[in-house]
Amino acid sequence: MPEFLQNFDIRNEFVHLLNISQTCILPKPSADNYRVVLTTLTGADDDEFQLISYYRYLIVLVQYMMHHDYCVGYELVGDCTNFTLGTVKKMNPVIIHKALTMIVQALSAKLAQRLVIHNNLESLYEHIPKQHLPKDLGGGLKTMNELSERTFKEVCTDEHLAVVKRMETATTDESCRPTAKFNEEYSGTPGSFKTLCVD
Repeated sequence: MPEFLQNFDIRNEFVHLLNISQTCILPKPSADNYRVVLTTLTGADDDEFQLISYYRYLIVLVQYMMHHDYCVGYELVGDCTNFTLGTVKKMNPVIIHKALTMIVQALSAKLAQRLVIHNNLESLYEHIPKQHLPKDLGGGLKTMNELSERTFKEVCTDEHLAVVKRMETATTDESCRPTAKFNEEYSGTPGSFKTLCVD
């Protein structure tokens, strides 16, 4: 899916995304050493915004964190307080389906249990300490706008752009992949299996 993982123009392609949302990597990790990525909506509408740009921006942030950070894992927090109908109408069902397909494949039952919906800030504070959050969410850090701008400047550095370009060239050599032949004995599944459980 090259529309998710290739042909990044980081300095220019996220202008419309940054008009309607602010996304940052919080400077302090959680108590369990998880890095927190926080997204809030500004409440503005931008007719040029496409949801795929948010997923692409998350890929850029993950590449940045993998290159610069040593943490146990990542937590993604989305604040939907300023969600508008203008944003809803820009959601392309085909893109959402592709994204959900990728997420579901990677999401085991154990991971699905880790999805938490917070109805208020007090509930969020139970998972992420208040002092680790921006002022906009009642925390002790800088404002969300300042943190978002700082994060964007970091992913726009020449060093990170070179990392992204290098990662875009990382592909598999399909000529080395064994050709699959239909095998009636194993219901058409190629390979050798000692045990196979198909749902």
